[in-house]
This record gives sequence, structure tokens and C-alpha cells, in this order.
Amino acid sequence: MSNKTAGLYAGLASYIFWGLSPVFWKLFDQSSGVEVLAHRLVWSFFFLFLIILVQHRFGELIAVFTDRKTFFLLFLSSIAISINWGVFIISVNTGHILQASLGYYMNPFVSMLFGILIFKEKLNKLQVTAVVLAAAGVIIYASGLKSFPWASISLAFSFAAYGALRKHVKVLPVPGLLAETLMMFPVALGYLIYLERVSAGSFAHFSGMYDSLFILSGIVTSAPLLGFAFAVKRLKLITIGIFQFTIPTLHLLIGVFVYSEPFTPVHGVTFGLIWVCVGLFVADAVINMNKGRG
Repeated sequence: MSNKTAGLYAGLASYIFWGLSPVFWKLFDQSSGVEVLAHRLVWSFFFLFLIILVQHRFGELIAVFTDRKTFFLLFLSSIAISINWGVFIISVNTGHILQASLGYYMNPFVSMLFGILIFKEKLNKLQVTAVVLAAAGVIIYASGLKSFPWASISLAFSFAAYGALRKHVKVLPVPGLLAETLMMFPVALGYLIYLERVSAGSFAHFSGMYDSLFILSGIVTSAPLLGFAFAVKRLKLITIGIFQFTIPTLHLLIGVFVYSEPFTPVHGVTFGLIWVCVGLFVADAVINMNKGRG
């Protein structure tokens, strides 16, 4: 199997895994979203620590904490990804998978906005059109709700912020993610200990199967990130970009057809605009790629 083919399989597997993840997080129906997030951080740390231990890569982890700039950027990215994970879990477990789907559809366009405002990047006409349509879709969606779609906005902006921060961190994926989870580890573990002290925790209070789900959350969180890191080194960025839209599409299908979340005309117009944006985004990437070949 060639490196490109291996990367293709790893990338598809990771994105499909992420797309199907609402089914897993829905299983935590007896726990609060914050408690699930705390377990997700704790068990992700243990899983990634085991990988670093087996691969004898502690030097890479230590380097993170000896460089002030790297440490500061990873501290900020750890906050961003924690917010993203927490909002996603809460959205799924409160019956708002469609809001989560919209958030991840919006993410590439928010990343473009960050590129303009922070990195002084410029958009071409197709990209400007896509961003305007995405904004129109969000406004239409918000107008059809009784409250503002904070989940969608939070997911889009937190993950875009995470990507922008990690863009400037010179650290490999595994030690980087381990450092992020390590920074949040004391807070997460402290919260779980607090829950036990006030008899409000779920771990070891329901069944062995339920406890195993908490432990498995570390693998469910980290494994697709490792697959993504493997794929991104072997595939073109345009391929990775197209794969990205697999996640919210699967979220949408799961929300509507598995958990019977309502898909109203407002949803139809909003997601229709977003899909047009996706088409423009992919077309622009293909055009730029062909220009590069020329």
C-alpha cells in the first residue's frame, strides 16, 4: 500500500469516526456535559501519555514546557479545544446535534475570517461570496430560533481559534495534544474529585459498562486526531479540506434520521446556503490547485 493510499484511508477513517461520534457521546445520558468533558480530558491524557511512554518521546514533551512561547500558545489552544469539546458534548446530549452540525459547517469560513483579521490574508471573489452566504445562513437560522444559536457559534469559533493557535506552534501532534490535556488535567481531575466528595459523580456508581465508556472516551478523542496527523502528512491540503465536510454532514444525518431532531424549512434554507458555500469553497480550492500545476 502506497503512502498516499494509506493516508487516504487514515483520513477517511478519522473523519467518519468524528462524524459518527454523536452516537458515542449520546450514551452518557446519566451524566452532565461538564463531567463527561472532565473524563474526556483525564482519559485522553492517560492514553496519550501511554503512547509517549511506549515511543520514548518524553524529550518532545519536556521541550514544550521549556519554551515560553510554545507553552503559552498551547495553554490558549488547550482552553479553545476544551470549550469546543464541552459545547459539543452538551449540544449532543441536549438534543441539538443540528446546531453542532451547523457549527462545523461554519468552521472553515470562520477560519477564513480569522485569516483576514489576524493574519492579514486576502480573499478572492469566490471566497468572499462563500463567507457572505455563510453569514446569511447563520442570520436566517438565528431568526427562526427562540434564542441565538450559541452552540453553533461557539463550536465554529473555538475550533477556528484552536486551528489558528496550533498553526504557529512548532510541536508534533502527539506531544502537543498531550501537553494540552496535561494543562487541563489538574482542573478536570479536581472537578471529578469534587463530584465524588459531594456524591454527584457518575464513575463507579452505575455499571462497569458505563465506567468503560468514560475510559474509552480518551481513545475516542485521541485516536482520530492521530489518524488525521498521519493523513495530513501524506495528502494534499485540498483533499483534507474536502474531507472536513464529512463531519457535519454525518452529524446532520444522525440528528435527523437517528435522533429525530426537527428539520424545519429554516434549517433547509440555512443548510442549503451552507452547502452552496461548501461548493464554492471546494471549487476555489480546485481552481487554485490547477493554477499551481500550470
